[in-house]
Formats: sequence, C-alpha cells, structure tokens
Amino acid sequence: MPKSIAPMATDYPLTGKAGLISYIADKRQYAIEQGKNPNKVAMHYYKEAGIYCVQDLLDHRTDNPWSRIDL
Repeated sequence: MPKSIAPMATDYPLTGKAGLISYIADKRQYAIEQGKNPNKVAMHYYKEAGIYCVQDLLDHRTDNPWSRIDL
C-alpha cells in the first residue's frame, strides 16, 4: 500500500479563501491517512495566526520558522 503524499501549499491558488479551504481539507484527509488527529488541522488555527489565504500561509512560514502551524 503506497503512502500518501502530504499536500503542498504551493499547489493551491495563492489568493482567495477557497484555496486555503481546499488545502485544509486535503491536510485533514492526509492526517486521517497517517493515523493522526485531524482535529488539529482546522480553519480557526489559521485564522488565529492571521492566515486567510495560501499566500498568507507561505509568508507566515517564512517569517516564523519556529511556528507549529501547519505541521
């Protein structure tokens, strides 16, 4: 059985909320496939960090390499 591949944020539309929503949905599915808790991947975690689109997520990763968001 092949292992699933983690979704990459750069594969989603960089602007708009729809890209982030689909990224989070794929991230949740990936967590389920890996046997991890999918509840740790939720929109409110991203909103608390000020992330409203995929570009915000990429900027957040660059500015805060220590952050645990999106692990």
